[in-house]
Amino acid sequence: MTISNKTRRLSTLTSTVLITTLLFSCSDDAPKRKHARGQAVQATTVNLSPMVSKHVLSGTLEAKHTVEIYNQEEGIIVSLFTHEGDVVEKDQLLAKLDARLISAELNKAKIAHRQAALDYKRLKRLRKKRLTTDDALAQAKTTLELTQAEESVLQTRYQFTQVKAPFAGVITQRLKDVGDVVPKYSHILTLSDLSQLKAKVSVSEWLLPEIQQGQKVELRIDALGTKIYPAILTRVFPTIDKATRQGMIEITLDSPPQKAIPGQLIQVILENKMTARLHIPLIAVKHNHDGSYVYKIENNKARQIKITTGIQLGENIEVLTGLRENDKVVTQGFLGLSNNKSVNVSTRKKK
Repeated sequence: MTISNKTRRLSTLTSTVLITTLLFSCSDDAPKRKHARGQAVQATTVNLSPMVSKHVLSGTLEAKHTVEIYNQEEGIIVSLFTHEGDVVEKDQLLAKLDARLISAELNKAKIAHRQAALDYKRLKRLRKKRLTTDDALAQAKTTLELTQAEESVLQTRYQFTQVKAPFAGVITQRLKDVGDVVPKYSHILTLSDLSQLKAKVSVSEWLLPEIQQGQKVELRIDALGTKIYPAILTRVFPTIDKATRQGMIEITLDSPPQKAIPGQLIQVILENKMTARLHIPLIAVKHNHDGSYVYKIENNKARQIKITTGIQLGENIEVLTGLRENDKVVTQGFLGLSNNKSVNVSTRKKK
């Protein structure tokens, strides 16, 4: 009995020692395995490629060609044939001024011109017979030329009393009425060619190098709903406003819809591929009192790297300094992440 009891006690003691050893072994390995796994994060690769920029820019429609029509003779308006909204053709008569005085002066000049022509012919015949002098003939020729010039001036002034359309278009302003006395160069009408509409749009200086004259764009007219209309970028202005750092472009709508009119607000959709730039997703960039930084993956550890950023286009941002092409940076899993912390990386899927 004594030997049996000792054997049982020895067996129990041995089992206790083994269990204790195993427990200590497990408690030592557990934190090591946990540490070996590291913090789970997602990462993406730094790319050097063209960035696609898509911008919606606001502008205002205006007529491709608009002129203010002025009278070139003073007088009373005796006829005004058009109102706002009227469609006119090129050289169509728009207004007439009282031309009675100029007409009388023109008739007088014509008579003087005819008489001067007769006198000159008569003296030419007499000169052949040596019955007059060269000086008299020269004076008659000068008189003929002067009367001819006077007639031409009055003929032009008479034509100026009839105001005609310089091109086909639509009357957009009527500022005078029949019976008004107008001095020279009074603004009577405004004529616009609405067969084409244009808009001047401000653009950031960052985008100007990527914009090409003649490229296709799209625009939406707010007052006409959500329909998109094709348009052309017809002009890139050569200067930048130093206060706003904005340039100017001109968009032309060649075939405007029927209800499109000058003054309407538009949204221009401008999409460009920019020159190759080093860029990363915007969500990878963090900020502190020292500026912008990212977590760069090196040897399964997250290293905090200070960077300098450039332009932001959509969900991506340009990186000027701090990273190189094909570096990997953390995009998700920032909670609890710190400098030089071990990480378990899964690659972020590109959209």
